[in-house]
Amino acid sequence: MGNSIESFETKDSLSSNSLWGYLLVYLRSDYPSLLRLQTINNLLSGQAQEIWRYTITGKAYEAVSSRT
Repeated sequence: MGNSIESFETKDSLSSNSLWGYLLVYLRSDYPSLLRLQTINNLLSGQAQEIWRYTITGKAYEAVSSRT
């Protein structure tokens, strides 16, 4: 619909199809936050055991699975 997302050039480094899909939906839903990224980790419990870094509006957000 709209290409208002320009800082997402790291999608190539992320070999996750579902991850990127959910990420865009959650980020465009309201605003990027650690809570939303953690929710994505819950959805992708299969690949949520790694650290993902996203650069959004010049700020880096890290989504880490809280399962210790």
